[in-house]
Amino acid sequence: QVELENKKIQINRDAPLSQVEFTLNTQGTFQNLMKLLTALKKSARLVTIVSVNFVQPADANLIMTINGKAYYLKN
Repeated sequence: QVELENKKIQINRDAPLSQVEFTLNTQGTFQNLMKLLTALKKSARLVTIVSVNFVQPADANLIMTINGKAYYLKN
């Protein structure tokens, strides 16, 4: 038997909104990197993209760095 949800935990509707900052580095074609940005935009999780940077090395695919913030309720 697997317990998927702990029924004893009460959700605090007045919980403060907290955030975690993140940096995501990824490499690929421009089209694939744009698909990733679109997926982040459509995500159910509240995410703020602070900055996006592209670098094109001479011998590799495009490198994209995303700096952002994800938000959660601190229960």
